[in-house]
Amino acid sequence: MMVKCGHCEKVVDPTVVATHDAAPMGLGVRYTLLHCHECQDAWLLWQADAGDGWSEPAVAYPAPKHSASWTFPRAICDCAEEAVTCLRAEAFTAAVIMCRKTLEAACAERGAWASSLASAIKALRDQGVIDNALFRWADVLRISGNEAVHEVEHSVSREEAEDILTFTMALLEYIYTYRLKFEQFVKRRNLARGKTGHDSAR
Repeated sequence: MMVKCGHCEKVVDPTVVATHDAAPMGLGVRYTLLHCHECQDAWLLWQADAGDGWSEPAVAYPAPKHSASWTFPRAICDCAEEAVTCLRAEAFTAAVIMCRKTLEAACAERGAWASSLASAIKALRDQGVIDNALFRWADVLRISGNEAVHEVEHSVSREEAEDILTFTMALLEYIYTYRLKFEQFVKRRNLARGKTGHDSAR
């Protein structure tokens, strides 16, 4: 089988070192350990039992460098994953454009409707969804996306595309993951302190 190595990312015909079928919590999972003849490293794939056969293999090790979190709304996740797919295919300009689209989708999902992406990002800040530091991140991502779309002679390097994708994912993590986790933490803390009657003012 020809697959992309999880380390060097070259398309290779690897050696299957071992396979293992497991059923954690009753769900069928197949693990396949592969050896790359190009970089001489090994990586692990996993597949789920879809009922009518095994799902498409996904890399379990090494951990994907970029991946969308399950906490992202479906539409946001789809945009972000498409940006990841473009990067892995070395379509760097397309990856940056998809990062911009992901940012637009996040603004819309959070209710920051505006006539332009620049205004939408400002609305996110004004609504308290992001702070000034993240506003600057988002604005630089917007500008980079504009350059990828409109400047025909602008060439996007792998390093630039990876950086832009990294910052896009970090921005999404803040909006959809860490804000939620913090709110849950505060709720649990307030409930616990209410039960014990502790006074926080000291």
